[in-house]
Amino acid sequence: MLIRIRKAKKEDIYKIYSFVNAYFKEIEKTNLNKLETIKAIKNNLSNKKHFYFYIRFEGKNVGLIHLYIKKNFADLCLIYIIPKFRNKGLGRNSLKEVLNFLKKGGIKKLLIEISSENKKSLKFFKNNLFKNLDTKIKSYIYQVNLK
Repeated sequence: MLIRIRKAKKEDIYKIYSFVNAYFKEIEKTNLNKLETIKAIKNNLSNKKHFYFYIRFEGKNVGLIHLYIKKNFADLCLIYIIPKFRNKGLGRNSLKEVLNFLKKGGIKKLLIEISSENKKSLKFFKNNLFKNLDTKIKSYIYQVNLK
């Protein structure tokens, strides 16, 4: 199975928005303000600390990953895969590519915050070698040490 991640470009704002919007509707059960969200994505794309990657499978963009890079660690802001492409190993394999990207950039840690209500994501990250660092009332924080 060939999976690739491809960095999104500034002209991809509306494609990125469609994935972000789908994520928030499905996972967070909330509707986004389209103009505000597009403005935020545009600002993120202009900031060298934000990275959007498409998850590509069979020549199609089937998901999105959003990273925010800090001094020596990164936050995984979002990972979303279109429902019909789930349970095929795309998330796990895409994360491996992202981890390699981060390691090459000298990043030592990846942090992820997940709502305790998001059971699918909790299961996904627990099954993919993430260490539970801290449990808060409403969320879990995971860390990946990149060696």
